[in-house]
Amino acid sequence: MQRDRKAPFSAMYIEIKVITTSFKENEDERKKKKVVLSIGVLVSNRKNTVKKCLDSLKPIREAIPCQLIITDTGCDTEIRAMLEEYADTMTEFIWCSDFAKARNANMSHAVGEWYMYLDDDEWFADTEQLIDFFKSGSYREYDGACYIVRNYQLADGSMYTDDYLSRMVKLLSLIHISEPTRRTPIS
Repeated sequence: MQRDRKAPFSAMYIEIKVITTSFKENEDERKKKKVVLSIGVLVSNRKNTVKKCLDSLKPIREAIPCQLIITDTGCDTEIRAMLEEYADTMTEFIWCSDFAKARNANMSHAVGEWYMYLDDDEWFADTEQLIDFFKSGSYREYDGACYIVRNYQLADGSMYTDDYLSRMVKLLSLIHISEPTRRTPIS
């Protein structure tokens, strides 16, 4: 794997790519393996993207011992039922317009060596480098890692920005998320 000298590893894109497979890991199998990566997802009833988000995690969950923690911040019963099919750990959070509080509440349920988070309107188009980062053992050399998040400004994908975001950390006792007000989506 090629490393970007500015980040522990490079070129992980979250972009539009339809993945339609659904899955549910056997609970007994998950308990038998040591969890390397806890993945936290905040879900706020985005019916058009939540399935795509959760399906994009399938290759990661198949390749690496993972825990999927889903935090419901206000979903209807239809979405809640779907979330329960995916989640290893399901939590509720009363929305207070504070992403950091919601992420910390989610992270408090993490049992993995590492923690990664995303929202229900984000998904991975390619997980190969992220999987390689963990399968190769490279993750043991770092306390955090970045990946590129692609934010589209136009629905046709012709205008976007790429940003390195630090959304993966080794779980240490002092880890706490604090972040400014979330970006405002462009309609």
